Amino acid sequence: MKKKVKVFDTPYKLNSVESFADPSQNGEIDFDERTISIVSTLNEDSKFVTLVHELIHASLKEMNHPQYKNEKLVTPLAVGVGEALIQLGVRV
Repeated sequence: MKKKVKVFDTPYKLNSVESFADPSQNGEIDFDERTISIVSTLNEDSKFVTLVHELIHASLKEMNHPQYKNEKLVTPLAVGVGEALIQLGVRV
C-alpha cells in the first residue's frame, strides 16, 4: 500500500496498525492529523473496502458535507463502490 494519498488537495498519510481498542473496527481517519489507519491483519479485499470507506469520509469532509462522519451513509457507499472496484480488478 502506498504511504500517502491526496483527497482533493489534502494529503493523508496511510498507516497500518495491528488493531484498535474496538475489535470490530477495521479502519480510522484522523482529520486533524490527516491520517488513515487500517488493520494490517485484514484480508486484501477487506483492506481495500476499508480504505474506500475512509476515503469517502475524507472526500465528504473536504466537500464540507455535514454528514462526513455518518457511518450509516459511508458504510454502504464504501461496500458498494469497493466491491464494484474489486470486481473490475482494481487494487491498491
